[in-house]
Formats: sequence, structure tokens, C-alpha cells
Amino acid sequence: MKPIPKGEISFLRERKLETQFVESDISKLVSNSLLQNLQDSLSETIGVPLLFVSPSGVPITRTAGIETFCRQMTRAMKIERPCGSCKRTEQITPTESKPYKCAVGLTDIVLPISAGDIEIGYLVTSQTTTEPGAPRTVEAARRSGMPTANAISYAARIPVRTEDQMRYAMQALSAVVSLVSEVAKVTREKKIAENIDPVSGLVTREYFWKSLASEIEMSDTYNYPISLVMIDINDFHQINSAYGHSAGDNVIREVAQTIKAEIRQSDLASRYSGARFLTMLTACDMTGAEVVAWRIKNKLTSLEIKTNGQKINISASIGIASRPSAAVNDPESFFKEVEKSLRASYKAERKAA
Repeated sequence: MKPIPKGEISFLRERKLETQFVESDISKLVSNSLLQNLQDSLSETIGVPLLFVSPSGVPITRTAGIETFCRQMTRAMKIERPCGSCKRTEQITPTESKPYKCAVGLTDIVLPISAGDIEIGYLVTSQTTTEPGAPRTVEAARRSGMPTANAISYAARIPVRTEDQMRYAMQALSAVVSLVSEVAKVTREKKIAENIDPVSGLVTREYFWKSLASEIEMSDTYNYPISLVMIDINDFHQINSAYGHSAGDNVIREVAQTIKAEIRQSDLASRYSGARFLTMLTACDMTGAEVVAWRIKNKLTSLEIKTNGQKINISASIGIASRPSAAVNDPESFFKEVEKSLRASYKAERKAA
């Protein structure tokens, strides 16, 4: 089996350097206590219940009257509400300019919170009505099959706010969302930096190890292969001795870029130690891994790395291990298999020389 193309298997996660280290969820980037305090203070100021929610509709903070919030924005909670399944989440844009009025006559505000270009959550107001008792909502609820008594009781809990009040609320909330987004962006950048090797730009060994453990679990669930490819630059210490450590760092960077160019976004490459690199190929068996390893080895051999006016040529030894063909069930035993393959590669190359 060849490496499975990106996107062919729906459960494979597409990794990108700028998104892979931190979950795209506001609760991972901004403390819940800060969000809760902000929410309570703002809610009191504008006179409308508020809620911070995750991108998947899970409430991050606590609030009374959760049933008065849009079904789509709190879709993780099973609560009887008069509205049906609308397209609200598909209509949200980062530049929402006015409160949203839904098909059953209710108005709310949904402001996206981002960390850079990644959407990490929303600040949401409860739904409101300009008509006490929300008669349009009651009628819509009755048409959808909600008992009349339940519909009237529900509508009575909807806050009554004028259009001007909601526009003012939107202005006040927009400023806060900008501040929260900036805090989240800075925190996210810091977390990303903690997981990147500063010389190669690849992920660190620690991050790779965690990812491998997670991928093994996932592959057991969905029954797909994983391969490891270990790449070791031959005689790297001689490069440092002959050309200096800055030249050695340049070699590391060139090798890292070459490896990244030969793998998919669903794969993961790390600088494991010194001049040794470790790559995880998802949904790729031994045959596919051998093809990838062959491409990497050839590209590295043909590299001419320029430093201080001189050209440095390199070669690499490569080890490969694949599961389930190798009976390994944890990162440690998987790593031992690929190390064993690398040692065998060393011996074969020296014997051939």
C-alpha cells in the first residue's frame, strides 16, 4: 500500500505548523476565571445575559437562563427550544456589523473570538425580543410541535430589549472581544514556540512523543498503519569541526526543510536530537515509508549547502519501522524498532563501503 493521500481518509487530522500545537479552543488559551469575570461584569453593564462558547457549541462559562441562547450556539446542550435547525453558525463572519434576527423573531449577538487567523470561540448574548411575551416566537414554537404551555413559559423568559439597546451592546462587546482575541493570540504564539526546535523549525522531541502516543491510539481505533522514519546525518560532528557550529546549524535547517518538503501535512517531523530526525507517517505502511525514505535520502545526497562561500555535501543513514507489521503498541517499543533499523542501515552502508 502506498501512502494514503491527504484527505482520502476523513479521520486523518491535517496538521499545519501554525495550528498543530494548541487546540483551537478559547478555554485552552484564556483562563476560565478571567472569562467568567468578564462575562459577569459585561452582562451587568449591558443588561443582557452573556456566554462564552467553544467553536463546537460547548459553553465555557456559566450563566443563568441557558435555554434563552441560540440553539446553534449552544448545540452541545440538549434543551427544548422553539426554533428549528437553522444555518446560524454558517452565517457568522468576523465582521458582524449588527445584531442578528432569526426566523422566529428573536435577536442575538454572536462575536467570533480569534487567535490570529484561527477562530477559537464566540461571545454570545442570549436571544432577546422587542415584544413582551414574544408572540411570534410562541406561534413558531406551537407550529414546531412544542406544547402551548411550554412555548408561553419559554417566551416569558426571553429578555425584552430594544434594537437600540442591542446595537449599543454590540459596540461594547466588540471592544472586549478584540482584547480577548489579542490575549489569546499572544498565549497561543508562546505555546507554539515552546514546541518548536529553534534551529530546525521542526517540532521538539517532547511534542513528537506525545503526538506519537496519540496517533497509536487513533490508529488502533480506525485500523490504519503508521510508519516511523529516522534520519541521521552521517559524520555531522566533522561538519561542526571543519566549518563551525553556524555551518552545522545551516545544515540542520536545510535538512529539516528537505524532510518537510517530502512528507504530507498529515505527517509530522521532529528534530529528535543533534543531527537525528524522526518522522511519523500516518496511514502509511512499510512499502510507502520506504518510498518516502528513498526520496528523502536522494534529496539529501544531492544537496549542496552553501556556507561562508563553501559547499557542504552530506549523506544520511535511514531507519524505518511500521506498525502493525511490527508488533509494537507503545511509543517506546516503536522507537526501539526504528532505532534497530537505523543501526542495520549503518552496518550495511559500512560493509558496502
